[in-house]
Amino acid sequence: MTVTLIRPDGSRTQLSGFTHGVGGETQVVTPLPEVEPGEVNLRWRLVGSDGHPITGRLSFEVRRTAYDAGSEEPRSLTPSENRGSDAASAEGDVGALEGGIGRWALRYSSYAAIFSAVGLLGVSTVIWPAALTVGPIRASVAGSLFVTVVLAFAQLLVIASDITGDSPIASLGSLDGATSTIAGMSLIVRIAMAATLALVAFSMRINDR
Repeated sequence: MTVTLIRPDGSRTQLSGFTHGVGGETQVVTPLPEVEPGEVNLRWRLVGSDGHPITGRLSFEVRRTAYDAGSEEPRSLTPSENRGSDAASAEGDVGALEGGIGRWALRYSSYAAIFSAVGLLGVSTVIWPAALTVGPIRASVAGSLFVTVVLAFAQLLVIASDITGDSPIASLGSLDGATSTIAGMSLIVRIAMAATLALVAFSMRINDR
């Protein structure tokens, strides 16, 4: 989980020291540093067990209470607006929208590659046993399986990036966190299945010869 404090002057601070509250794992307590009066925004981001990022923003106002000069009376916090988890309404969400388009492109390109590979292998198994001896068809199967593996690995990097808060390339060493999610494990299975299908296709080609 990451939480960014946006101060009234626009400066940002990454917060740390999170703990679970009385609600257990469903509640997170975030300690706040001293903040000058004005509107304050907290932007939070975490990754669910299904591998999808969840974001939101909480806004409140810090006011100085009326007190005599020299008094040590503390400031009061007045909650204002909780803007929920709709990333499209938060500051800087153009990047989030672009990220959503990128995720969509990765996901459906991967599906297309899988359907292509499985379809061609099905044809060579059921309808035309010698299909894999035809150069273009064999190349299409190999290319589809290769694209499936590459895109699944790219999706793993995206999940790792969501967890670490870094870019996908910088999260290359944090794939263990991605594989601990349901989505990450399904991508590992997809890579293993694509590799297995490649071996099957290769062995069929050898047998045809």
